[in-house]
Amino acid sequence: MVCHHPQWEWLKQMDIGEPLYVSAIFSYPPRPEGDVRNYASMGGGPVLDIACYTILAGLILFESEPGLISFDLQMEKI
Repeated sequence: MVCHHPQWEWLKQMDIGEPLYVSAIFSYPPRPEGDVRNYASMGGGPVLDIACYTILAGLILFESEPGLISFDLQMEKI
């Protein structure tokens, strides 16, 4: 339940100025053959599996929906 972690309240209380954008890099090592994270058609894939955390961070910090979301996906063949 990442959205309920106390770190978000801690971050909101810090005087970091007005948030302008969120930039993040996520990665994980290649998963074994058959792992759901390797197949978007099975509900996995890196975008569905981990990109949601960056979007969630933006929703929490900006307290609004994003105007633009973009990503660069680089995958190695399994």
